[in-house]
Amino acid sequence: MKKNTSQYKIAPRTALIFLLMVAFSAVAFRIFQQTDFTGTWKISPERSDFHGAPEFTASKTMIVSRDTAGLIIDRTSISTSGADSASVEKLRSDGTPTMLSTGEGQTRKLNALWSDDGKTLTELVHGYSKSGSQSFSAAERWQLAADNKTLMITKKVNVSSGFTYTVDLVYEKQ
Repeated sequence: MKKNTSQYKIAPRTALIFLLMVAFSAVAFRIFQQTDFTGTWKISPERSDFHGAPEFTASKTMIVSRDTAGLIIDRTSISTSGADSASVEKLRSDGTPTMLSTGEGQTRKLNALWSDDGKTLTELVHGYSKSGSQSFSAAERWQLAADNKTLMITKKVNVSSGFTYTVDLVYEKQ
């Protein structure tokens, strides 16, 4: 006797919708597994270690938010002239690079890389001068303390002149 299997056939459109739902769920699960760095963060100079580098190498405050593409970091820093300098960085969760234009005519290429466990974010930054030559590269490694109120960032910078520095920064959630 021949078994009727027609009741188990799935229409191609239904199969495609199912596969898209599975793929979207996997991406959403990965995003929601990532540490939540959102909030307003203020530098704690007394808890940070600049290793001799000037304090303007760190952002004074960061407002971190999330959208469907990734993180948005609204930074307030001190420029070398001593004035406040604001910038907004967009980091895509999938690691796709984004570009940022600064007020001084420079550009920066930004990448976000998440650790496999989703607990550590590494932001890679490549800065380019007006002429297009690379002026610096930096890597910031972000980790949230167990209290979820302390953000620790290790920042390593290589300037094209050969100058390098590392700073260990501590931010407190406001």
